[in-house]
Amino acid sequence: MAYLAANRALFLAAAITVGWTCTPAKAQDDLAVELQCLRYVQAYERSLSIPAGLLTAISYVEAGRPSQGKVVAWPWTINVNGQGRYFETKEEAVRETRKLIDEGQRSIDVGCLQVNLRYHPNAFRSLDDAFEPSTNVAYGAGFLKSLHDIQGSWPKAIERYHSADDARRDE
Repeated sequence: MAYLAANRALFLAAAITVGWTCTPAKAQDDLAVELQCLRYVQAYERSLSIPAGLLTAISYVEAGRPSQGKVVAWPWTINVNGQGRYFETKEEAVRETRKLIDEGQRSIDVGCLQVNLRYHPNAFRSLDDAFEPSTNVAYGAGFLKSLHDIQGSWPKAIERYHSADDARRDE
């Protein structure tokens, strides 16, 4: 029994690698959530001709959460005043964001690409949409692509992804 407990992580990693479906439901659910951001950012990299890996890297920096020894972009992430928070479900993230807004907080970064609700107030129809990985990534990828088109380079677009205002860029 101790052998199984000590080697559980190794067993799960091997099972996932070879495609076994006998992993616990929680591990499968976490893996499915972890892949949501990645699936969409990679699709938008291709469809918008964003350099391969660039949007993926931004998602890891903006919404990265440690998971099984690596960093993954977590779709139900918020950042307020430099403090990132991860929620287990979309509903929890929406509920906490709504509470913060009701308390007067306006500058809240949300989702896979951490779109700021204060500076992008019309990005999403609802908070539910803001935390939907496909919608969040579509907006963030389109915004980055528009910055590239305006600035003429990916490094300048990346600099301005957080803020186009030089004074606010490092906040």
